Amino acid sequence: MGRKKKHSSAIEGNRTVEELEEREEIEELLGQFPPIRGEPPSHLGHFGKKEWRRLLPGLELLGVSMLDQGMLETYCTWYQVYRKAEKELSNQVIITEIGSKDQKTLKRHPAIDVLNVATNQMKSISSNMGMTLDSRMRLVRPEGESDEDDPFADL
Repeated sequence: MGRKKKHSSAIEGNRTVEELEEREEIEELLGQFPPIRGEPPSHLGHFGKKEWRRLLPGLELLGVSMLDQGMLETYCTWYQVYRKAEKELSNQVIITEIGSKDQKTLKRHPAIDVLNVATNQMKSISSNMGMTLDSRMRLVRPEGESDEDDPFADL
């Protein structure tokens, strides 16, 4: 799998005029896709809908479109699973002893595994959608920052 794409304003190094123009054309086309609808899907539960509403304003600034709706739904579903598992754990013993008197072993609560899977899924999706600092750094260059300010850019 190749490298993840960066926004043309965040690309460092030398690029030909043709390469820059091509990237900018593609980025303009990306802005033409219809936006994600504002209301969360009805199949999401309470926590999923709440997370949808929390994330949508920021994702709209990143140019997330209707084509990304499935990924956002999946993220919100995993967030919902995470919150339910977290709630389950808050009232339970996390590690218990099982077995006979002579052979006791420790067993963790199954909700810990659910939390682990949900966390990994959310981490993966959030990185792909620009919801982590690192992924946003690949997409956005701060205003005023350019190669012209870099004395070593021409070397």
